[in-house]
Amino acid sequence: MLLISLDSLRPDHLGCYGYRTRTGVPTSPNVDRVAAEGVLFENAVSTTTWTLPSHHALMSGLPDLAHGVWSDGFGPTLSRVQLGEALSAAGYATAGFFSGPYLGEKYGFGGGFDVWKNASGVEEQLIAEGAAAASERAAGHAETPAPGGLQQAATEVSGKVEQSYHVRSSAKSVSDAGLDWLAKQQAHDATRPFFLFLHYFDIHYDYAPPEESFARAFWPDGQRPRLNGDRFFDRPEVEPGMSPADLAGVVSYYDGEIRWTDSQVGRVLDQLDRSGLARDTLVVIVSDHGDEFFEHGAKGHRQNLHQSTLATALVMRWPGLLPAGKRVAPRASIVDVAPTLLDCCGAVGKADFLASDPIAGLEPGDREHGMWGRSLRPLIDGAETADRDAYAFLANRFQDRARPTYHFALLTGRHKVVVTHRYRTVHVDDDPAKPVAREEPVEARGQVFDLVADPGETRDLSRSADPAVQAAIDRWSAAYARDGRLARWRASVECGPPPPPLSAVEVTILGQLGYATGSDGPQLPPHTKLFQVAPPPPPFPRER
Repeated sequence: MLLISLDSLRPDHLGCYGYRTRTGVPTSPNVDRVAAEGVLFENAVSTTTWTLPSHHALMSGLPDLAHGVWSDGFGPTLSRVQLGEALSAAGYATAGFFSGPYLGEKYGFGGGFDVWKNASGVEEQLIAEGAAAASERAAGHAETPAPGGLQQAATEVSGKVEQSYHVRSSAKSVSDAGLDWLAKQQAHDATRPFFLFLHYFDIHYDYAPPEESFARAFWPDGQRPRLNGDRFFDRPEVEPGMSPADLAGVVSYYDGEIRWTDSQVGRVLDQLDRSGLARDTLVVIVSDHGDEFFEHGAKGHRQNLHQSTLATALVMRWPGLLPAGKRVAPRASIVDVAPTLLDCCGAVGKADFLASDPIAGLEPGDREHGMWGRSLRPLIDGAETADRDAYAFLANRFQDRARPTYHFALLTGRHKVVVTHRYRTVHVDDDPAKPVAREEPVEARGQVFDLVADPGETRDLSRSADPAVQAAIDRWSAAYARDGRLARWRASVECGPPPPPLSAVEVTILGQLGYATGSDGPQLPPHTKLFQVAPPPPPFPRER
């Protein structure tokens, strides 16, 4: 099995989803080939609109408020069943190669994998640069960091690490690592089934393909645009109201990143063909979220739950076992991917064993094989024809920590119901030596969109008297009710340990700068339940 995650990829920028570029050059010939030879899900969605929680949903089959990673500072519950663990228990050789900052073991990934490695090359290069700088200081050619500046240095190092992921190309390194592992695995034991996970980060902003020719293929009118994809998120010229020509220029670099990454995916697919493995390999390609280009006034992602960033690509190919050219219209969620893989390879029994310890408070139907999601085989086979309800959640705290915003969504039938709950941060100064900040709710806003009649989500139907709209609101209320399935999860399942504040590479670089650091951050009290740390969903606001 080969599972490929394409970070920040909008499905509506793929040829197989109907995208046609201005120049006529396709963005995704290799992904399109997998779709043509297999199954494409027309209405797949993520659980959120950023990398960390969506990948836990992918690997655990749980929505964010159930696996517990809804913000950077929270670790996944230890009660989850991890895809890698179940497949390893079923006898699979397992390896994962990733290229983004959020998929490291620090954040709870890698369970059950024989190999779990950052293949981007970013960290090795930063450590090498740090070692060179340390040698310069030792020789007296560079300044020594001032004592007592650990916090400032840690902030600067963390920022440098994150920025490096955004600007450096890594797709080739990921494919190289995956192909190298696959060749060694086949040479060692070609009879053993394998599970290979590849995560490609390059489509994530900044949009800077390693060769400009990948973007040039999409330049409007064949001319170099005034603006490229550099510094996409913080560049002041990239703003709402920018000229259509400038925006088209920026998007041409986004499309160039897709074409570049697709070419590296193609290298892996071609090797499967040459080695004869393709006919026996289930290939799944999924994106974790998309990017917005001001359709709702924002850019990038992790700002709202609109379809521009929530919709995902999802295609599967398994020659002779999955139908070729099949398009599945009913909704699917990223939480359904792991159960589908376990179903296809017959490893659900191993997942059941891993989930055999009872969790007090959960009812029998609250989890299947330890997961929330369900296999997509019934949708593929046509045994199931209705849209599945899909949960989505976003905690938007990184833009304005003084006014955090929480978004709760349910996609049900043709409707999408969203409640946005705004808070404010209040500082409590009872003990000046230990100031405490807490969040107080300010207002909640409810919206309903008809995704069939209004796929751009421009018309809020929350005040409509249409019985179908009211039924969707009622279904949202039941989904987030205090006695519902999600509430039982939140009340019964314990939080996992929070990630350490610094990654291994950050600790190494700080050590090169002369700082001694610890790796442990603040810990939660024992047996803390999910509901004690995540914000509660408010009732749907009937009046605005």
